[in-house]
Amino acid sequence: SFAGGEIVAGGFYQQDLRTRGYISTRTTLWDIDLYAEALVSDSREFAAGGGLFWEGFESRLIVMTEYLYNGETYDLKTAGSDLSLPQGHTCAFRLGLRDFPLPKSKIGVEWKHNFSDRSGTVIPGITVDAFPHLRLSLAVPLVYGPDTGYFVVENLDLRDRGLALVLLATLSGSF
Repeated sequence: SFAGGEIVAGGFYQQDLRTRGYISTRTTLWDIDLYAEALVSDSREFAAGGGLFWEGFESRLIVMTEYLYNGETYDLKTAGSDLSLPQGHTCAFRLGLRDFPLPKSKIGVEWKHNFSDRSGTVIPGITVDAFPHLRLSLAVPLVYGPDTGYFVVENLDLRDRGLALVLLATLSGSF
């Protein structure tokens, strides 16, 4: 750790998996949180990424962006999941507004794109605390790209729809 940030280095070994080393760093500049990381395996495959997070206007506006280059071809599943990790160049962008257009509401959009296969997903959505203990949410996920593209293959929709309308009502309380 150092004034304004930190650097972390480490390694990973497990039988039947590639041995890996990594380094990451994070800092804050002008109220923007920045990070970068890199990973290399004993087979000389590597991944690198970075991103930023910013909140402004009394935390009413949130901006996040990430970039990942994944050059690994082995061990592409995350623990406890059947989803693979994207290969090649991928970016993500998230923008959110609180208390807009209504008080106690959130509106935002998430865009993820894999430049290597030209697939991606865009998800605009809105959440409104309509009444005490009742939250209403609406999202419109759109998946695009070629049939073999990462985001098309890994589409979470059980019917593999490229476009859907998602409505959610959450009723909550405490005892």
